[in-house]
Amino acid sequence: MATKDATLLDDSFRWIGPNTDPLGREDYLAAAKFFDLRAAFPDLEYRAHDFRIDEDDPLTVRFTTRTVGTMRGELRLRTDTVSPNGKRMRCPPGALFLIE
Repeated sequence: MATKDATLLDDSFRWIGPNTDPLGREDYLAAAKFFDLRAAFPDLEYRAHDFRIDEDDPLTVRFTTRTVGTMRGELRLRTDTVSPNGKRMRCPPGALFLIE
């Protein structure tokens, strides 16, 4: 959602993920435009569930996702493009959290 409406992300937004340094708001939005999962997987669903407040930090919400979708468009990667193959993707559950 935030990649379509940048006002949903605060100026202090930071994306922290594996294999990369943290990205600020503008860098995150630029990366999301390049690496467009919605174009490759138009039926992409994150299926977030099991939302809970962290017992030790009430400003942190923890939840689980299981991302699914069917590859119907090209997927741009850093150095390559993968052609659509019609295969259904079903990722393993992922643990995520949001901090206020």
